[in-house]
Amino acid sequence: MTRAKAGSVVAEAEAVKEQREDARTLVQLDVQRAVSLEVDAAERLQVAQTALASANEYLTIQRDRYRNGLANQTEVLAAETRRADSQRNLYTARYDHALAVVRLKRATGEL
Repeated sequence: MTRAKAGSVVAEAEAVKEQREDARTLVQLDVQRAVSLEVDAAERLQVAQTALASANEYLTIQRDRYRNGLANQTEVLAAETRRADSQRNLYTARYDHALAVVRLKRATGEL
């Protein structure tokens, strides 16, 4: 009877050990995923900032060309649209990055 109880306790201990190892692995994967998402979001943020600077410069050029009679209103409006799209992309990238940082903090237990 005692050997049977000892055997079941050992089996339970092994099961708990396996569950703990599975949980550790899942947490580790969650942290790795969160880090990867944060890095990707940071890169997209940099790209969006560069694209906005480029769109602003393009708009400035098109406005100058329009003032000098070298461009029409359609070209200026297209440049305005490009700038607006770049701004929207930057706001989205900022949001995604902030969300990725929160997810990383949650995965590492800081939240």
